[in-house]
Amino acid sequence: MAQSNFNPVEATIDDIHAGYKSGQLTCRQVVQAYLDRIDAFDKKGPNLNAMITVNADALSEADRLDAAYKSAGPVGPLHGIPVIVKDQADVKGMPTTLGSLLFKDYYPDRDSFVAEKLRKAGAVFLGKATLGELGGGDTHGSLFGSTRNPYDTERTVGGSSGGSAAAVAANYSTLAIGQEGLASIRRPSTWNCIAGMRPSAGLVSRSGVYGCWPELFGSLGPMARTVKDLALLLDAMAGYDAEDPITARGVGNTPDTFTKFLNANGLKGARFGVLREAIGLNSEPDSEDYRKIQEVFDKSIAELKAGGAEIVDPIVIPKIKELLAKRSGAPGDTDASKHYESLRAQDELMTNFLKVMADHKLDAIVYKSVEHQPTLIKDGIAPPFTDQKGAPHLNTFLVYVPTITVPAGFTRDNLPAGLCFIGRPYDDGNLIKYAYAYEQATHHRRPPASTTGL
Repeated sequence: MAQSNFNPVEATIDDIHAGYKSGQLTCRQVVQAYLDRIDAFDKKGPNLNAMITVNADALSEADRLDAAYKSAGPVGPLHGIPVIVKDQADVKGMPTTLGSLLFKDYYPDRDSFVAEKLRKAGAVFLGKATLGELGGGDTHGSLFGSTRNPYDTERTVGGSSGGSAAAVAANYSTLAIGQEGLASIRRPSTWNCIAGMRPSAGLVSRSGVYGCWPELFGSLGPMARTVKDLALLLDAMAGYDAEDPITARGVGNTPDTFTKFLNANGLKGARFGVLREAIGLNSEPDSEDYRKIQEVFDKSIAELKAGGAEIVDPIVIPKIKELLAKRSGAPGDTDASKHYESLRAQDELMTNFLKVMADHKLDAIVYKSVEHQPTLIKDGIAPPFTDQKGAPHLNTFLVYVPTITVPAGFTRDNLPAGLCFIGRPYDDGNLIKYAYAYEQATHHRRPPASTTGL
């Protein structure tokens, strides 16, 4: 088939599937179009530096899927949809490097549980994305250097799933997988103007993923340019895995499909509490930078009201800062009393959080996805070593509480900001509903100028 006129910029799963159905498009053409963009923008042009490995087998994988489609139709719900994975989850055939020189030649002998599920759903792995080295902090690593934000290449993409976020923002692929231990999906999603979600613990398996099981905090999550694509990706990721016992808690809490929650009128009659207290890491509520985010947040609240939501503004979660400060360090911390104190704080905050929701009859709480604008790369790799500035970790401390972030527009410096919906354990579907309705009412997502045309 000749070169297609497929334009990957802002293409959705539905767009690509419509092309396959009409016979206008092959998986090979789709994969090639994305590979061309990675080639043009990742190590030259704006030099985003978001990819560690590009899958050498992506085109032959595409050919296999095209042959399958011809003979029997789509192999699964993500047939021929390109995905990029944070280089923290094993994908057979590519190294899992964690962004570190230490692991540059580590090749896993099998897929992580989620990668295997995506393969069965028909997805094509385009490659592995950069991350905060060993899964922490902003997206800098000894193996690759620093990843640049497509909205301002002097600034960081955030972390630690920064490469995944930049890849989706710059249209390197249709979808990406991130992993969150503190705010590692939500912060880069926010700073790259995409949707990202940390699902309730237990919905998505962490086996074959570094820095997760047996810890409770870490979780894989979907990242996409639209909430519908995010929901379709989460459908393919979620499920019980005997090798990750925590997924037993997700059984009975996972809908047949998260797409059934996609209701454009989903804000009508919903009750949201507004959390205004600064809870982000090293946030400076008196700074001008914080105020620039605050302005966007205030507009978001007005947009929720305009969409028919009832707003309780503000709500206060008792002792939120004091209890968040008790998050314990690494698993197996030798100081057992510290660990116990952290667990007690977690339990108390969970009760306080749910009581505020109950007392105010709230469907969700909204807050700033990140309380500061993307920081400068130079400030992250040299003194003052700015890292994770403004990142809230309320949901990761509470573990079973899901959070979704959706683009909320741009600050007066023309940098992306986001709105977070956080809710009760396993209420992931309704959070998707609110995020989708907000997205459909506002359409704040726009691609970065640095990588729009080829």
